[in-house]
Amino acid sequence: MTVSQLAEATGVTATAVRQRLNRLMGQDLVTRQSERAGRGRPTHRYGLSERARRLAGNNFADLAKVLWQEVRAIEDPAIRKGLLKRIAAGLAEKYGDQVEGESPQERMASIAKLFELRDIPFSVEQNVKGLPVLQAHDCPYPELAEHDRAICELEQMVMSLLLENNVELSQCRLDGGKEILRGVDLVIKRGETHALMGPNGSGKSTLGFAIMGHPGYEVTQGLIELDGKDVLEMEPNERARAGIFMAFQRPMSIPGVKMADFLRHATTNVRRPDRKEGEDLIPMREFRKELRQQMEQLRIDAEFARRYVNDGFSGGEMKRAEILQMAMLRPKFAILDETDSGLDVDAVRLASQSIAEIGGKDMGILIITHHDKLLEHNRPDVTHVMLGGRIVESGGAELAAELHEKGYDRIREAHPEAAKAESEMARDEEPEERANDMSTDVKQPFDVAAGEVNKYDFRNDENYKFKSRKGIDAEIVHQISDMKGEPEWMRDFRQKSLEIFNSKPTPTWGGKVGLDFQDIYYYIKPSDRQGRSWDEVPDDIKKTFDRLGIPEAEKKFLAGVKAQYESEVVYGSLREDLTAQGVIFTDTDTAVKEYPDLVREYFSTIIPPTDNKFAALNSAVWSGGSFIYVPKGVSIDFPLQAYFRINAENMGQFERTLIIVDEGAQIHYVEGCTAPMYSTESLHSAVVEIVCKKHSRCRYTTIQNWANNIYNLVTKRAVAYENATMEWVDGNLGSQLTMKYPAVYMLEPGARGEILSIAFASAGQHQDAGAKVVHAAPNTSSRIVSKSISKNGGRSSYRGLVRVEKGASKAKSSVVCDALILDDHSRSDTYPYIEVDEQDVTIGHEASVSRIGEEQLFYLTSRGLSEAEASAMIVSGFIEPLVKELPMEYAVEMNRLIELQMEGSVG
Repeated sequence: MTVSQLAEATGVTATAVRQRLNRLMGQDLVTRQSERAGRGRPTHRYGLSERARRLAGNNFADLAKVLWQEVRAIEDPAIRKGLLKRIAAGLAEKYGDQVEGESPQERMASIAKLFELRDIPFSVEQNVKGLPVLQAHDCPYPELAEHDRAICELEQMVMSLLLENNVELSQCRLDGGKEILRGVDLVIKRGETHALMGPNGSGKSTLGFAIMGHPGYEVTQGLIELDGKDVLEMEPNERARAGIFMAFQRPMSIPGVKMADFLRHATTNVRRPDRKEGEDLIPMREFRKELRQQMEQLRIDAEFARRYVNDGFSGGEMKRAEILQMAMLRPKFAILDETDSGLDVDAVRLASQSIAEIGGKDMGILIITHHDKLLEHNRPDVTHVMLGGRIVESGGAELAAELHEKGYDRIREAHPEAAKAESEMARDEEPEERANDMSTDVKQPFDVAAGEVNKYDFRNDENYKFKSRKGIDAEIVHQISDMKGEPEWMRDFRQKSLEIFNSKPTPTWGGKVGLDFQDIYYYIKPSDRQGRSWDEVPDDIKKTFDRLGIPEAEKKFLAGVKAQYESEVVYGSLREDLTAQGVIFTDTDTAVKEYPDLVREYFSTIIPPTDNKFAALNSAVWSGGSFIYVPKGVSIDFPLQAYFRINAENMGQFERTLIIVDEGAQIHYVEGCTAPMYSTESLHSAVVEIVCKKHSRCRYTTIQNWANNIYNLVTKRAVAYENATMEWVDGNLGSQLTMKYPAVYMLEPGARGEILSIAFASAGQHQDAGAKVVHAAPNTSSRIVSKSISKNGGRSSYRGLVRVEKGASKAKSSVVCDALILDDHSRSDTYPYIEVDEQDVTIGHEASVSRIGEEQLFYLTSRGLSEAEASAMIVSGFIEPLVKELPMEYAVEMNRLIELQMEGSVG
């Protein structure tokens, strides 16, 4: 066949076909013959080589694996998905005429016959919901599926087309799709306690997981009813809300999530089964009172409530935590899976007493155990013996005593078929171990609709006093200086910066900057003057900040506020007592005129225009930003905040912030950033310079939630002198591309730098964030903690530099980079750089990449949380070490933004 014939047959472009054929020829699987008609170009025809024919004749899977590798090589998920669809359509068209029947059942039966012709047994059955199931008794292509499970996705597409219905892959044979339980018949009434005993691998835990709704198990026949209602139709969280509880043999740890917070959510959902996400939880005072009472009864220390869920717990603490959860959730039916394992005699006695007190006459209990330690204190009404996935005997408490004393030999002899099934199960992967495995396999629970609106995605009609033309040149830069009435030194500084900007290339090492610098408005003046009260701010602008909650925040917990709208600061305030102490908090434009000596001493000394292209751009067209001076010994006990808002389309915002913290002074400065969503790009390119003098302390917190059309290209740098501390706390949730690497230069002994960073990348986003620390003096220390989250195809990158210069002996630096990836389409990268020119130093670097595990999700949903709530809780726990560094009000806002991101509602 020719390339064009192959392209037409497969639905792939000729270029792609040619590339794949070249690879296959290199593997001696395809041959090429050339035919020339006259003096024209030759026609190439391709066919299978002898090696390929031999493989196809003897082992089709080998050739299929090679061919499938060509599909796997496609990195772009959208292209790969499209190719799979085209392949599926081609296969369905090829085999569609061979499939007979009108109904899904008839067409399934026809497909089963086609497979039987290839000696692959298939059957058509019904599941418990009455839906037809096309069941393969063995995997049709095990070698290929073991190599890459994407073949299963292709199979699902083809089957959907052949059956003319959407089909669902319910259980893969290679994922333990073996029959584990058969013919289990069990009735437990309220107030009754049943014991389920059996050797390892008999299926006891599997029964518990099946009742609770573990996604790894499918009930193919029968019913599971609670109060006469079939629970098989329910998700795990719905079963929990209906009144089913399972105490796990190996409970999952949820780092960063406090027991009290987890239990409050779970208790609310279970006690209010109709509660919608976002509705109020049980009042805190009421919840804490009950939790404290239950913990006292279980002899659990009050500190326990503040610990992270099962994180670092001993075996006994885990088991008591499970019993505490049962006490708070008050289920109708409880499954206790090996609750006595790993406990000493006293702990078993306490657990038994607690179970008896919690259970009472209204709760049915199934105790799964190997031995009768727990049963000594919780005498069962009925004891069941499970062997090979079957309940083979039932009796009273005396049966449990017999098994404890004599073991299971008599049971095996009396039930040879079950014993045979037990040995067969033992040869396979142990199901109980698999079910309890702390797996990190991804379950993708998110199907997010693009373009949902949130509270930040609104815009006002344009009502500006001045708006420059688009583009940047000397005329625009002169115009900005003229509008501001700037001194000559600043005019010269801008013009030189423009020349540097034009001479420097756009960075290529971070993300792809697809900006047209001539398609941006570089200066927009929204009002004639800055308001000293909110009443003096123009109504349309004031409404914007009202909606964002800034005036209310100022009243409650801020020492001062600056609000910048487009290119200018439109509002500013500072507490009178701070003004009396000599604190300066104004916009940088005003500072240039009113504090010229102080500004000229420090302006652009830390980040000169030559630093990078975007620093040069900011230096040429900067407008607005904050200027802060904190005098010697003054400590500002509440945060100062600046809020930056872009409203216009194709807008460039270039604030310039300069903070000087004098000797022994302290400050916490917070900035927030938002913008509405437009279809065209806008640019935010700020420069922040901070000077921390001897024994001073500065914390600079950013919560950035730019819309996804914004390029956020920012340069932030601080210098720290003797025994000074500089802290950057950086939250990046929005923007199309963020390139931001806060830096601390420790210039004198004892200086300390800390950079804490959170980045959340969703669809269409690239968060290239990180940190830079330079140790230029002895006995300096630094800490970098970076947390990134990627979902829906988003990309997050950590890019960091630790540099220890000659003479900086005994410098210490610690770097921790943790990434959480929420699906198979997202990406996380780490680019650490360490440069050391001194021997006597200590540097540590840790990096981890993790995924939300199916078992973590199941554990949380089994407590009544929806998958969305469970995922958001896991993510909140992941970033908790950084969020706890924020003031309460900002921590609440950060968690809310994370929840919106998890719901897909953020810009």
